Amino acid sequence: MNLVNFINSAIKHIQRGVVDRKSFFRHPVLASTDGPNIFQRIVVMREFDFEKKGIVIFTDSKSQKVGQILNYPECSLLFWDPRKKLQISIQSKSHIEIDSSHYWSKINDRQQKDYSVNPPPKSEIKAHDDYEFSDQNRFTVINLTFKSMDVLQLSDQGHIRATHDFENNTQSWVSP
Repeated sequence: MNLVNFINSAIKHIQRGVVDRKSFFRHPVLASTDGPNIFQRIVVMREFDFEKKGIVIFTDSKSQKVGQILNYPECSLLFWDPRKKLQISIQSKSHIEIDSSHYWSKINDRQQKDYSVNPPPKSEIKAHDDYEFSDQNRFTVINLTFKSMDVLQLSDQGHIRATHDFENNTQSWVSP
């Protein structure tokens, strides 16, 4: 097995997650922190930049992850495909996109409503449906640029694992 091909295959699986709604890689787990606590949530990958090795996700500006990213831009993404038994863990640096109008124009009216929930995400409400939609647009775009990647392929014939450091452009096989 060729190391370069193994790493490139993993990147292509991530890239495929943007265009294939059935791909398990479409919905990675994003982990961020507020300092003492780590928070995880499933996100939807909206765009993948092959050259820059980064992804784009959408969120509400009042969500916890926005404040966490502003204070602690280091994040982690975890991709898992149970059919392929393939796990990809990404260490990344994130930043909030200043101008999100390019992305806003690409989403439909129902999706746009999701970024105007009142009260804001995670606010306590009296009942499950005690919220409304306002005219306030809190649509926010987060860019996550890959710093390093750990790829683990589980197999009955023996597990395979490799890492890639995007900052230094180095890769190596590692013990599974």
